[in-house]
Amino acid sequence: MAKKLKKQNTEKRGFDKIYDKKDKKLGKLFTWIMLILIVSSVVLSLGFSLYSYFG
Repeated sequence: MAKKLKKQNTEKRGFDKIYDKKDKKLGKLFTWIMLILIVSSVVLSLGFSLYSYFG
């Protein structure tokens, strides 16, 4: 029996486009939040260590 090859549909439907946009926005938001949290924790720990050293 001959196998039928399905064409891969590379076009995205409307719902797929909307979900891709939401995923990208959530990814960027998550990245910025994590970056801010990491930087703020480093700054706070550095500030406390300097305060305890000089104060």
